[in-house]
Amino acid sequence: MPNTSAAARLVATLFSAVLACAFVSTAAAKPATGAVKGYDYYITGSPEDRTPTKPAAPSVVLMGGGPDVDAAFKFMIDKAPRGDFVVIRASGADGYNPYIFAMGNVDSVETLVIKTREAAFDPFVLERVAKADALFIAGGDQSDYIRLWKGTPLEEKIKALQSRNVPIGGTAPDWRCSAKSTTPARPAASRRPRRWPTPTTAA
Repeated sequence: MPNTSAAARLVATLFSAVLACAFVSTAAAKPATGAVKGYDYYITGSPEDRTPTKPAAPSVVLMGGGPDVDAAFKFMIDKAPRGDFVVIRASGADGYNPYIFAMGNVDSVETLVIKTREAAFDPFVLERVAKADALFIAGGDQSDYIRLWKGTPLEEKIKALQSRNVPIGGTAPDWRCSAKSTTPARPAASRRPRRWPTPTTAA
């Protein structure tokens, strides 16, 4: 029988490592106006939503600095076969789409580049994250995640995925901060890359 409390701690550690290990910024997000949505959306594969079999147990993948680990992404795909794999990030583009889609056994790969705090409240963004069958939080400047995502409906949608046992993964330049750490992240140039290539299933 899955140990749900252990799984919840793993998800909390992942999300906290992505959101909490950063320089805390008090700067207000620039408002999105006119045609500026505050996010970019890319999709590879079918735009139709699929409902794969719900995984029996939560799964968490932690990766640090260094190359992407194929086995980690295949592990997540295997937990939600033929599902919709969603990548979220605060900068960059759709580089993960062809990489993940080429592994096969996915219905689609979607990337949301969520660049403003307003976008973390956007109904379309929230819908796509809520319907993810696998979710990966790409690396980057971790202070962006604090400034743009923390305390928003987007954060709540990510946390809610664990109740569906959705496989959740993430990468960051430095995984040394724990959920209870108050140490701010260091500038990217001073971080020492680390890798955590082994997928983890809470059981």
